[in-house]
Amino acid sequence: MADKLTLRGVKRVEEYVEPADPNNRVFTIRTPRGGGDQHSLKRWWTEQGSRIPKRYVNATVFNGTIDGTAVSLAVVSNQDTRLTIRLNDAGDQLDFDHAHDVERIAVFSQDLATLHWDYIISKIPGVGPTQ
Repeated sequence: MADKLTLRGVKRVEEYVEPADPNNRVFTIRTPRGGGDQHSLKRWWTEQGSRIPKRYVNATVFNGTIDGTAVSLAVVSNQDTRLTIRLNDAGDQLDFDHAHDVERIAVFSQDLATLHWDYIISKIPGVGPTQ
């Protein structure tokens, strides 16, 4: 099942055009338990040369299903973020387009305990994400 949506800022989902029926959509935005707009997640990567590393990052989290497995998609985002997320027809491949002010994207297990994939978004326009 194909899915396509655009994230703007930290919680605004626009252009959720596929599928047309909202009941068939794969991704839904997850609201933080303590309120607010973003989840505070423990950083899942390390930075070289950082004197004071950030231990937690603010992320927008989506619940979804990829290849029949329930997952959480975490996007490190801020107010200027713009990202198009596309899940192919088979439901097993994610594509990211038009990434603006997005540092990283991760696919976790539903409970955010296991990291499945980590995507690094290039700051150079026209260069796709690396996994």
